[in-house]
Amino acid sequence: LYRPIELGKINVEDPDDWDVGDKKFSWLNESSTTMEDLNVRNNFYIDSNSGQILAKKLINGLYKLKFQIFDNHYQHMNSYGYGIGIIDEKFKAIKKD
Repeated sequence: LYRPIELGKINVEDPDDWDVGDKKFSWLNESSTTMEDLNVRNNFYIDSNSGQILAKKLINGLYKLKFQIFDNHYQHMNSYGYGIGIIDEKFKAIKKD
């Protein structure tokens, strides 16, 4: 029904953090079967080439997104995490007299 919503890119602080093309982005503990990790992977997507984070569904809640980034040039792995909160506020009409 709806397209995924782009939330932003995973930032990597390393000597060559500008070279996104040399990096691969993935979930940390991708094989984890905890309910928290499964909810995150069901609601969010990571583009493994660009590091773009996308929301597949917008379901109210607080989510801890945990990533790993592999730098092909330096043959080095880093891990990062983000917290994301999704709150659905219904717009209310304000009537002025």
